Amino acid sequence: MSIPRDNYIGEPQYPDTWTTKTPREGLRDIDEARIVSLAPDVCLTPVGSSVVPIPYPVVDFCGHDKNYTPSVRFTGKKAMVMRSCTTHVHGDAPGVRKGVKSGTVESVCEPIGHADQVRAEGSHVIRHLDRFHMNSKNTEGEAIFVRSTQTYNSPKDDDPVRGSLRAIEVADASEEQNRSSDAAPSGGAALGFLVTPGFAPLVQGAGGAAAGGASTAAGAATSGAGGAAAAAGGVSLGTILAGIGIFAAGVLIPTNKMNFSDTVPQDDFEQKLLLDAQRRMNELPFWDSGADIRTETFAKIQEHRKKNKPTQDPEPTPVPVPPPGSNVRIDEDENRRCRLLIICFMPTKSTIDIDEFKRQMELQEQGLNNMSPQQMLANQAKYLANPAGMRALSEPLQAKARQEYRNDPRIQKKYVDQYGPIQGPIKLGEYLDSAAALHNPDMIAGGKYNSVVDQTLPIENRIGGLSENSSMGSQWINPNRNGHTRASRLTEHAKRQAANNCPSVQVDLRLCPSNPSRPGEPLTGT
Repeated sequence: MSIPRDNYIGEPQYPDTWTTKTPREGLRDIDEARIVSLAPDVCLTPVGSSVVPIPYPVVDFCGHDKNYTPSVRFTGKKAMVMRSCTTHVHGDAPGVRKGVKSGTVESVCEPIGHADQVRAEGSHVIRHLDRFHMNSKNTEGEAIFVRSTQTYNSPKDDDPVRGSLRAIEVADASEEQNRSSDAAPSGGAALGFLVTPGFAPLVQGAGGAAAGGASTAAGAATSGAGGAAAAAGGVSLGTILAGIGIFAAGVLIPTNKMNFSDTVPQDDFEQKLLLDAQRRMNELPFWDSGADIRTETFAKIQEHRKKNKPTQDPEPTPVPVPPPGSNVRIDEDENRRCRLLIICFMPTKSTIDIDEFKRQMELQEQGLNNMSPQQMLANQAKYLANPAGMRALSEPLQAKARQEYRNDPRIQKKYVDQYGPIQGPIKLGEYLDSAAALHNPDMIAGGKYNSVVDQTLPIENRIGGLSENSSMGSQWINPNRNGHTRASRLTEHAKRQAANNCPSVQVDLRLCPSNPSRPGEPLTGT
């Protein structure tokens, strides 16, 4: 079986820094990772007395997470995988008559693309530039999540190892060391070399002429025994460096002069010190290695470094080179401004239909996330100020919602198709006798008393099982031994969201066991 390959080859019309080759940045529980619509989210919107489709550009944030991986984390944040989604899009709120394709507004974003070979908790990981369904498939979008593209400077070329480029540069810095005499005429044996003041008599004896340490030649005809021997032997004497040895009339006189090729100057002072020491060593006779000058120079360097050494050497830290105009934030541990609150619910009786319970729980979650925290707190405050009065206002509206459900042609057809023309209406009546008109969310959680007749919601979402609705309602208000309730936790969360100017309440209602000391808070590991 062949290994699946990622067929990503880049996206057209994107800047180079945004178009990365595999692997791409994995999405995680952080608001910097966003999903941006590629096509408008077209929603039906009231305009005067008409309802018209209007396109809205929408965006969602990966920090509004649901079903991310609690046990697998990228840079400390939960990873987004194929089973995950973000809770709601932003930007289409005016389209209250819902999307033309999905029948929803401000709904979830679900991934389409994913990594072929990378999984977390058994589910494929989602990455930068992967596609998404937005607003429950009303449009499509693309994930945008780029980490820092900063680079690091290469190490400085200050390697002190003998023979390195830097070492050769220091050793060859002296002009005297690099200068030799090629002034001898070509018409005969010549003697040319670097001459130091103390070595002039030896040069004269060898048949050359020296004056003031300058490099000279004997001329076209050599003089002296050494020069004659060189001419007879056919030896042409070229340029010889004093640091290596002196070749005079065919005789190599070795030297053991020292140098500073293994020493790297750390500032201009040390550079000048080494150059001066090298010049002085070059002026010494060939038999003097210059060890005293070398020792003296090293002592001065050590004294200079000790004097200028800081009290405590800082830890060497590579400093990134920011690209021009970079505004990429790389700190992922900063507390997010807007947070998601998870609240757990569980059916309280074995007779409760788990699927219906979950459906009503998701409807309440959607209702909460469609409200701003200010709206939710205002609705809750009205209810808490007069619970009996608010329930009395809602009762006739609940009866109206049941009647609307009974008269809906689609509902009638559903029951007739299932039970027949005679039993269908009977079964429909029996269901409504045991059904509840649903506030999404419950009024104690900030729902409006008249939400049961909200025509922007499908009638199926405003009627549900009575026992399931009662179970959820009691769990909102039942306190633990410390007096805390799920509703009070929701209130505190909404206040924080409002203080941070967050666009929605941002809750995730789940089927999960709760912490006994914190109602609705998930147990560790759930």
